[in-house]
Order: sequence, then C-alpha cells, then structure tokens
Amino acid sequence: MRRNRLTPFRYWVFGAGIFNAVAGFPLAVPFLFKHYTVLLNDLNTLSGLGGKGLKSPDDGAMMLIVNMAGLAVLLIGLMLIYASADLEKRRGIPLLNGICRLIFSIIVVYYVATEDIARMLLGVAMIDFVIGGVFLYYLFELRHSWASPDQ
Repeated sequence: MRRNRLTPFRYWVFGAGIFNAVAGFPLAVPFLFKHYTVLLNDLNTLSGLGGKGLKSPDDGAMMLIVNMAGLAVLLIGLMLIYASADLEKRRGIPLLNGICRLIFSIIVVYYVATEDIARMLLGVAMIDFVIGGVFLYYLFELRHSWASPDQ
C-alpha cells in the first residue's frame, strides 16, 4: 500500500533531480556557461518579459564561482535522483531540498524586484516554488504512513 502512495512523490523527486542536473550541467562546464547565458537571455527576449539581461562574468574567480554553483545544482539533482530510489530511507533529501527551493523562489523574486534582473527567472522561481510545495505536501501527507509501518 505504501509503495503505491509513494509512486507520485517518487516521480516528482526524480523529475526535480533531472531538472536540476540539466540546469546545473551547463553552468558547471567552463566553456558552456557563457553560451547558456546567451540562451537564457534569448529566451528572456523572446518571452518579452523584460528586465536586465544576464551577464557572464569575465573575471576568473567569478567564473570559478559560477562553475562551483553549477556543480552544486548538478549534485543536488543527482542527490534527488538517488533519493527517489528509496524515499522512505532518504526522505530528508527532498525535505531539505523543498525548503531550499521555497527560499530560493523568494530570493529570485527579491532580485527581480530590486535589481530588475531578467524576468524570465521568475519562471524558474515558479517551477522551484511548485516543486518545493509538492515536496513538503507529500512529506507532510506521508509522515503518518512512515511512522506506522503496518499501513
């Protein structure tokens, strides 16, 4: 019974992991992130949402920070994929990820409002907000079935 209740949650966690891995990989690779920035700016222009375009850093230390952030996003994606294989034992991973996604969404809205950055990032914030909310919903709903193994 519990396995069936976990199936939709497993798909959400696995899908969020894929989303993170795909989004983080181009930022993690030194020669790809500049092209990725151009792509995101083009998408922002095509969407007509406005805001200042994203800029790739040209300082070596800042490029390294972008690559490290990309590796972190990629790692989080891999951790979510790993967690999706056994959510009963690894539920802490989507719990922390869900909380961080909600906080990240608020931070993006803050920067869009105060720094007028590319508003296309609101789409990313919205995706993260939904995923974070779904993670917390499932973890809240399933906490009783995890506490009593006879269900």
